[in-house]
Amino acid sequence: MASRDGLEGVLQAAAADFQEKVVRPAFELWGRWVEEQRRLLAVLSRSAQLGVESGLLHADLDCDLLAFQIHGLMLGFHHARRLLRQRNAEAMARRSFEQLLAQAMPAR
Repeated sequence: MASRDGLEGVLQAAAADFQEKVVRPAFELWGRWVEEQRRLLAVLSRSAQLGVESGLLHADLDCDLLAFQIHGLMLGFHHARRLLRQRNAEAMARRSFEQLLAQAMPAR
């Protein structure tokens, strides 16, 4: 039977191996995902700004807010579709997106 010190050493080695092979890569992947989400928000905001500059969207539009709303809509869609298995998730997301755009456009 292994001594207590020997068992602790084995557990520490296993924990270090788990940290190196599982935990660290997971955190690195998470960090890359977070950075991608930040870039996506920046692209959405810049796209809205281009819409403002071209006159397609309200001159006083809060581009960062619109980017936040679209991003939230995307996350909500994925949650509804994949986790909740809502059959109408795509239709709801499309209607929500159309409403956001209608609110962002100047009255004609």
